[in-house]
Amino acid sequence: MDFFKSKIQGSSDASIGRLTVHHIDPQSLGLSREVYREARTEKDARATEYSAIKRALGKDSIVVADGLNYIKGFRYQLYCEAKAVQTPSCVVSDSGARIVAYGDVG
Repeated sequence: MDFFKSKIQGSSDASIGRLTVHHIDPQSLGLSREVYREARTEKDARATEYSAIKRALGKDSIVVADGLNYIKGFRYQLYCEAKAVQTPSCVVSDSGARIVAYGDVG
């Protein structure tokens, strides 16, 4: 997060200077790892996470949704929300041995 913030603050470009960074993860939403043990509590946790991401999305926002986004349908939901507000999106997957990024960020 500090990387994005320092790049934004150090930029002389006004369009970059107005960007805000939002880091959304289960811990920042008050969700424990225990919610992923049962389907019902996981569903509620994902709804909470989805709502927070949806509120943060915008043309002048960088949203980092950091969590267990291994469900393809959930990632697709997030992709559709980014498209709805007409902002680029990117998924970065860290599988341990390698990091893979894909999306439509230009």
